[in-house]
Parts: sequence; structure tokens; C-alpha cells
Amino acid sequence: MVSVVFGVYLDLKADERWVRLVEVFAGELRRRVPGVLGVAALSGPEERVYDSNVLVVVEDELVEWLVIDAAIEAERQTGMHGVLSPITCTAKDPFASAFPSSFTVNLKP
Repeated sequence: MVSVVFGVYLDLKADERWVRLVEVFAGELRRRVPGVLGVAALSGPEERVYDSNVLVVVEDELVEWLVIDAAIEAERQTGMHGVLSPITCTAKDPFASAFPSSFTVNLKP
């Protein structure tokens, strides 16, 4: 079952703590990363695509270090250290639409 709440598209089978971590991560991305467009997450932290469980879509490729900073802060805030494994790409990259996510957060203004 899929639910849509405040621009967040959720797979209701996803673990509540995982969803919370991704939501906090998305908030940190909004605050820290100019040109962030969205986040797509797998259904749980143990799942991986190219050794990543979260895709961050950005306008500019040169912000990857800001994405890492946001991940570290989101993990600190939720107490879930070492869980997020983000991969970053631009909206033009074919991987942006091919990442098999269970839920997404649209961060476009």
C-alpha cells in the first residue's frame, strides 16, 4: 500500500524509524544543499543499490559533500548512526528515474 502525505510518498511496509531518518535527512538537505530536488529511499536501510539505500537528486553535481554532511546530521538527530548510504545524481542522469525506491520526498520549492 502506498500513501501520499505532504509530498512524501510512502511504502507503508517501510520501518517507521527508517522513514523518520529519511524525513530528517530530507529536512537537512533542504537546509544545507542548494538545488536539491528530491530523495528516493529503498524500503529499509539494509537494502542496497550500488551500495546505497537513498538516492539524492540535485541540480549541480558539486554538492555531494553537502549531502554527506546532511546525512551525518540526520543520523545524529535520530540516533541511527551509520545507517544512511546516499548516492547523488543530477535530474538529467538516467539513474534518477531508474532507482527502485519504496518512498520519495519531493524537495522542489
